[in-house]
Amino acid sequence: MLSIPYVSIKIDMLGDILHFWTCYVHFEALPRYNYNITKIVIVKIHLINTAIIPVAGLGTRMLPFTKEEPKAMLPLFAGNTIKPTVQIIFEQLYAANIRKFVFIVDKGKRIIEDHFTPDYTFLDSLKSKGKNRYIVELFEFYKKIEASSVVWINQSRPMGLGHSILLARACVKNDQFLVHAGDTILTAPHIIKRMLQECNNYPDKNASCICVRKIDDKRLLRRYGVANVNAKSHVTKLVEKPAYPKSNFAVIPIYVLGQSIFDRIKISPHGKSNEVQLTNAINNLIKSKQTVLAYLLKEDVQRIDVGSPDTYFDALSSWINIV
Repeated sequence: MLSIPYVSIKIDMLGDILHFWTCYVHFEALPRYNYNITKIVIVKIHLINTAIIPVAGLGTRMLPFTKEEPKAMLPLFAGNTIKPTVQIIFEQLYAANIRKFVFIVDKGKRIIEDHFTPDYTFLDSLKSKGKNRYIVELFEFYKKIEASSVVWINQSRPMGLGHSILLARACVKNDQFLVHAGDTILTAPHIIKRMLQECNNYPDKNASCICVRKIDDKRLLRRYGVANVNAKSHVTKLVEKPAYPKSNFAVIPIYVLGQSIFDRIKISPHGKSNEVQLTNAINNLIKSKQTVLAYLLKEDVQRIDVGSPDTYFDALSSWINIV
């Protein structure tokens, strides 16, 4: 008797929650390649469906704009419209089957939460003025918000990416989760879906994954975190903005992490300005023999970065595909 993967399906349990399953069909080979199905076993798969999006940084490189507004609200060209950076991130992750979004926000800048609050009165106002095109855009955005679980967590003061992730611990329960920086977008959004699929299929469910990109210009590399990667595509060390990079793999701030990262963040030493660096926590994972994979972006996939004036200037010349 043989057992093979048969099909992946979605089952609506009592019309309530969608559960993802894989069916394995056990069959006996008969003459002339006829088969009798003797048993079907349904096995549940835990898919990554939660994203933490840190958008609480001071954004000092983008002052004075970021004095009152977060850089995640900087506008970019997306299709035929102009959208805030964070909305583009949300829609790309939604297309990758993320349905739970945990935003880490600055308590003094409520504009992101306001933007993610559906306002149907505003749509009625647009309708009365014949602005139907914009009604469709916003209505689709609102539908995605209402089909998602959205959590807002205040970060009282900027203490680094590691601290932002630690604040969201209660929201991710016992599963792996995605971390997506609020100032970064990929020009090929399907890449995130592929990255999540590879992590879902990887046998070690405690493994982490880091998005990386090859950059040969050493001067440019100094602006990024850098990953040392071995022949098996395993990350062996991370270095935050090294003066003399020993690798040409730049870290793109998109990660898949597991529950073990939280304890590593707690025991990691603080970095510059007393910030809790995610880099140190991931290096602790590596030292404890846990697998950290490198997901290499292809050369034609660009990172759109709104974190500094020069990169934002370049971003404004880019046309970003949402799905």
